[in-house]
Amino acid sequence: MSFIRRIWQKLVKPSYLVGRDIAGNKFYEYPGEIQDPRKTKRIVKYREGHDMQDFISGHKRLAVQWTSWLTHTRMNPPTLEELHADLERQRRVLMRAALIEARDREQRPAMRISPPQPGVEREMNSLSAQGQQHSSAQASSPELHSKSHVPKATRPRETTQYLPVHPSEYRAPPADEPQPWSPRTIRRGG
Repeated sequence: MSFIRRIWQKLVKPSYLVGRDIAGNKFYEYPGEIQDPRKTKRIVKYREGHDMQDFISGHKRLAVQWTSWLTHTRMNPPTLEELHADLERQRRVLMRAALIEARDREQRPAMRISPPQPGVEREMNSLSAQGQQHSSAQASSPELHSKSHVPKATRPRETTQYLPVHPSEYRAPPADEPQPWSPRTIRRGG
């Protein structure tokens, strides 16, 4: 390319180097067209030619800050300090996640080996028995459908009614059949 042609392209289409990322990619911004000078064209020039294939195939990714700048979501380009701080944050998150996973791996075998506590098993059996007694009492006498006659302390929780102790004791939930309903008339003015 001749010297004069390069100067002509610089005058006609000037580009400005805005910044670089940690991988060495360069980011440029071209001024907007005459119709809309506010909308600039932003591009990335990868460090080497074969790097472009790595980014396109997904083996490598541009930093989120640069991607948002390229798509005009972010107004100002990121600085190298900001990119380094984000990398450090990502390392901290990965390290903490690894610590949590290691702690969970240590606790899982202990939870599998521990024998069931007899107090918890007796409590579940008593709650299940209370739920069965309560449901049989409701089925036998229709006047007991209101819960107001049962003291609050002895009334079983609704959630325990469907908690079986053994898989053979599973009960079906109450049928969702429509109930008869007729609207009441409202008298106004006396």
